[in-house]
Amino acid sequence: MMNVDVEIKRSGPAGTTAKLVLGVAALVGMFAAADTTFRDLWHVLFTQDRGDTITMLREIRLPREVAGMLVGAALAVSGSLMQGLTRNPLADPGLLGLTAGANCALALTVTMLPHTGYFGVMVACFIGAAGGTVIVLGLGAVKKGGLSPLRLVLAGSAISRFCMRCRTVLGLFSKYPKT
Repeated sequence: MMNVDVEIKRSGPAGTTAKLVLGVAALVGMFAAADTTFRDLWHVLFTQDRGDTITMLREIRLPREVAGMLVGAALAVSGSLMQGLTRNPLADPGLLGLTAGANCALALTVTMLPHTGYFGVMVACFIGAAGGTVIVLGLGAVKKGGLSPLRLVLAGSAISRFCMRCRTVLGLFSKYPKT
């Protein structure tokens, strides 16, 4: 009789996480307003069927689940970068002026350009968040030693306060328009 050694490969943490995410996505895909089964999910992924349930899963639910997973991954990466940059395990977007910059840009856009559409407001908020972050990074790197976590957090706090005060002033003046 011959002895055969078989090496079992383990997937590791990344493989286990991927399997878990796909399993949860499959379960979430099943439990919604319309009744779906594992068979429907199988048809969505591996056949070209055109039934109503299959089309609904393929055209509506699947893209939303994939988008949700990608957004979650992007948020995880950005949070990890922020925590690493500030060396603070409790770091959040408010530390670097992102939230306040977006909020200030929102108030400015709604006050000065009240008929701006949804997309225009979103672009303004993105520009405000990016602008607040650039200012914080610039103020944090002004000194000779470059960026330090302490200077970064202090600059972020100062810019956040400034942007919030600007938003408050805009709110006060927009409530009582001059006639």
